Amino acid sequence: MGNIYGQLAVQSFRPGKVNGKHDATPSASLSLLTKNVNEEGFSVPRLSIIIPHRNDQQLEDTILSVLENRPRDCEIIVAYDGSYNDPYQLADEVVYVQEDPESTVVELLNAGLMAACSPVVCTLLDGVVVSANWAEPALKRFTRPEVASVAPQLQVGRNAVTGIAVDAIRSKAKLRSGRVESKAARAAAPTLAAGFYRRKLLLALGGWNDEVSSGSADVELALLMSQLDLICECDSQVVVHAKAETIPSRSSRLTISELAGIAAAHGIAYASLGATISSVITAAFTGTVSAALAWSSGLTNATVTREVADRLAYAHKQVGASREAVSIKIHGETVQSRRAA
Repeated sequence: MGNIYGQLAVQSFRPGKVNGKHDATPSASLSLLTKNVNEEGFSVPRLSIIIPHRNDQQLEDTILSVLENRPRDCEIIVAYDGSYNDPYQLADEVVYVQEDPESTVVELLNAGLMAACSPVVCTLLDGVVVSANWAEPALKRFTRPEVASVAPQLQVGRNAVTGIAVDAIRSKAKLRSGRVESKAARAAAPTLAAGFYRRKLLLALGGWNDEVSSGSADVELALLMSQLDLICECDSQVVVHAKAETIPSRSSRLTISELAGIAAAHGIAYASLGATISSVITAAFTGTVSAALAWSSGLTNATVTREVADRLAYAHKQVGASREAVSIKIHGETVQSRRAA
């Protein structure tokens, strides 16, 4: 599919149609986006719920829970790789977005984001289930224009997490261990499993980085949002449930290597021979040599590091331009109102 931010100039930043629906012109606007009429005058839902398909049973569990507890005025988007046959014939209730058979979870999420037309999008990995009135508290938070995202409480068995922790994404040790979820009231961004975002802002950031796996894409986005001082609020009133096996692993060699590359791009960790030797020796005593080698390899992975750095530069440009435009507009309105007075 390629990176979504590379396609925005030709696809997203102009009016068009996605699956036959008119789409508003996305921008990095930080203003209130909860109106129900887009820039072209077309009525749009207030919430788009995006569900990527990985497993038929998990997908159907999620769709069923969302339909049973459907927020008012919303659309449900299922992004899939062509392998799902919709046995319950839900095409009247669900927008299906078909992608290439080899599409990753992150690519499917980006496809759903591109198809969405609401001011706020919610992502739910298949296998995540919701209950009554689950979305309303989160949507109310978006009436404050400074809120970029809302992290719900994700209940996995007896454990509850709320987004990617602010302190964890700045800690080399926590990134390396994969223990990055927040159990407090502060988060840099939602987890990939469940989260609410301003659609236009997420598009301006380039969506999720589809050059990395589902185990590290939310961490990369959290660092990106943190760098731009974008506010994520945690809401313990919004509770969703999932089984452990539905949550992307952060312990695989691939994910550990990617997290190292992400850390290197943000200046959190650096590659050095001495550090590598010390890390491997320490790991030998804890039985984590494989993880140590994966981390060391990731620190020198120029592909991931360059990709993350490019996304960061792109996001700074997009959001920075928007903030300048908003500032000028506010200043202009202030001058005009003073002159009128």
